[in-house]
Amino acid sequence: MLFRTLFVVMNLITFTGTTEAAELVLKRAVLGTGGMGYFEYSAEVTGKEKLTLRARLDQVDDILKSMLILDPAGAGSATLPGKTGAEETFASLPFTSTDLVSMPALISALKGAEIKLAGPRKLEGRILSIQMEMPTAKVAEISMRTRVAVFSGSTIEQFILEEAEGLEFKDARMAQQVETALKALHTAQDRSSRDITIQLAEGGKRTVRVGYVTEAPVWKAAYRLTLPKPGEDSAKLQGWVVLENMTGNPWKDVAVTLSSASPVTFRQALYDPYYVSRPEIAPPVSRVALPRVDPGQNAMGQNVSQLRETAPQLELNKAIASSTTDAPSLQSARQYDEKASSTEARKGDFSQPQKSGNDSEENAAGASFILSQTVSAGSGESLTIPFVDIQLPSQAVTWYQGISRNPWSAMTIKNNGPTSLPAGSATIYEMTEAGPLFSGEAQFPLLPKDDFRLIGFGSDQKVIVDSQHDSTSAITSFKAIRGALHIESRLRQTTTYIIKNGASELRHLVIEQPRETDWQLVEPKADSATIAGPVYRLRLDINAGISKQFKVVMERQVIDAIEIGSLSSERIRALMAAPELDAETKARLAPVMDAARISDEAQAEVTRLEDQREGITTDQERIRENLNSAPQGSNLARLYSQKMVDQEKALDKLNLTLNKARDKLDAAAKTLTERVSSL
Repeated sequence: MLFRTLFVVMNLITFTGTTEAAELVLKRAVLGTGGMGYFEYSAEVTGKEKLTLRARLDQVDDILKSMLILDPAGAGSATLPGKTGAEETFASLPFTSTDLVSMPALISALKGAEIKLAGPRKLEGRILSIQMEMPTAKVAEISMRTRVAVFSGSTIEQFILEEAEGLEFKDARMAQQVETALKALHTAQDRSSRDITIQLAEGGKRTVRVGYVTEAPVWKAAYRLTLPKPGEDSAKLQGWVVLENMTGNPWKDVAVTLSSASPVTFRQALYDPYYVSRPEIAPPVSRVALPRVDPGQNAMGQNVSQLRETAPQLELNKAIASSTTDAPSLQSARQYDEKASSTEARKGDFSQPQKSGNDSEENAAGASFILSQTVSAGSGESLTIPFVDIQLPSQAVTWYQGISRNPWSAMTIKNNGPTSLPAGSATIYEMTEAGPLFSGEAQFPLLPKDDFRLIGFGSDQKVIVDSQHDSTSAITSFKAIRGALHIESRLRQTTTYIIKNGASELRHLVIEQPRETDWQLVEPKADSATIAGPVYRLRLDINAGISKQFKVVMERQVIDAIEIGSLSSERIRALMAAPELDAETKARLAPVMDAARISDEAQAEVTRLEDQREGITTDQERIRENLNSAPQGSNLARLYSQKMVDQEKALDKLNLTLNKARDKLDAAAKTLTERVSSL
């Protein structure tokens, strides 16, 4: 007999034709520079429908954290298969995944289940046993066959499983378990994505939007700048965006908004199951004291195990995902017309570009640019499209930063547009009669609305800048304050720039002069300079074919405080030798120098006498040691005793002289203090 296909017919499960479910279509994308994007799908629905959102597995956490269901009929809900896969499903089923490999394995695992046979003969009962057997000669074409024994009422009947035309589980719960297992295996085979089922509320015909925030490649800005021609004061700026479709699904006529905001973002594993670790508590046990061992019998040694109580406390961060029906907060944007037809591709060259027609707006988080054209791109594809096309006030300049003798060719631009311009790269062109001429590349900085920026793009080989440095110091004043002589000096640093313009046209030069703490710009005047972080920016014009010197003077006031106790005649003499002091000032310092000299001499005398006394004291220690070691009453002992008497007399005389010297030093110090205070 030929082997016939076996169908498992599950009670309560029927396959009937249904109307085609509404499809979610990507309509809007808000791409940010912070590595996140907002993606919004829409569908036309009627009634209480279910929508399916296909998502990459690595995006499910973000979708669970941020998904919005914008349904005029009311709040909806979403379900999806668990991340643990089939293992968790089979843990609650009466069979394993390996039992679904073949029908004999499944029937063997479900012993006792009630089944109904459809043919070739009708049979009902509970599965009793299953046995593999060799076929007879009549069915030699079948290598092995399965004999199933069924208990029906009070009889046991058998059938060959391979000959059965149909088999039905009479227990609806068993049929549902088999279906659940098959679905779990199917889901486990898909390791890259998940289907999220969205259950909508009851309602009429309407448009439902489903949006979420997830990781997305940052969009990149690439600008094209034309240099202003001689006599002109504006430059053409055209910005192109480079973006990628990494959603896993193709885009077709998607309305794209570019956001320059940098919101706070983080990852949170909401799709992973988390369990709270609980302390283990031992069941209550009656603790009865053991009776004393009878010393007349053999002791039965029993170890009483101690109950150990463990209380592991592991903190688990709670995942809080708030939902709202308001518009997403990633970036505000104007409403778009879903029925609008896509705009035709614009024609034209860079020298006379068509207006982009893109809308832009400034908000608290940054700027947003709504592309006038819808975007179509296959999954994994990249594309570039203009997002800004404006004229900006500009001037060609030469920018010296002190890095090399040749300054940068640069241009100043002012953003007089409606929004800030995001950072990106810039390709610089010079418009000639033959067409655009490449001039260089630059990093385009973030340019806020109504602000200026300098953009350098190449070396100006026709201009050479050299510099010379000179430093001077001059005493400006001195005075006594709280027992100290305060000497005020002015430090001056002069940088002389020697500039040669070898070009045939005027150069607008911008020089960057480093700023240092406590140093002030005195030449040129500070109000003629601008500050750019750690530098001053100074501007001057250099006519064609000439050389010019430009001086920059920085000054700093320094106060040197000298305590009167450490004020020496040599220090005063050096101070009086300063060429910037006039004769009158030197005359005022002369009495101070005399007083300092007398004080120095008195201090030297006190130091000399103290050293002499120290020498006698040290010698006395040596004599005492010798006296202790000499025999008592000997001539040597009498000699050391006489020396000690002589040393004591010398010390008494020296102490009198030292006291007089100290008095003289105190008088000299007082005189010095008075003369310093009179300055």
